[in-house]
Amino acid sequence: MTQKRRFAFSTIAVLALALLATGGFLREYLRSIDTRREIAQLEEENTRLEKDRDGAKALIDQLSSEYYLETQARKQGFAKPGETMVVIADDASAAESSVADSGDGLNNPARWFMYLFDPARFSDLNKL
Repeated sequence: MTQKRRFAFSTIAVLALALLATGGFLREYLRSIDTRREIAQLEEENTRLEKDRDGAKALIDQLSSEYYLETQARKQGFAKPGETMVVIADDASAAESSVADSGDGLNNPARWFMYLFDPARFSDLNKL
């Protein structure tokens, strides 16, 4: 009977070791699945962040472009060196009073036409 006991004991010991080994392999397998899933999520996040970075770079390039800076400066009332700033009043009464004060009888579009295309005549009108 002792041989049967030894056989039973060794069989139980082998089964216990097999279960422990299987449990360890199973735990490592599940851990590798979690690791792969986490890697996939991090790669997706990396792709999203790269797109955000590219968009931010494009926005920075746009905001630092000379055209944008000039547009913003003109909105603030700045002019380039050598340019003359011309302000046009929005309300009609200010436009009428400026035409009436000029004494030349020209309307605003005609004055602008002379300003842009015949600056010598425009200067002569302003001297009157």
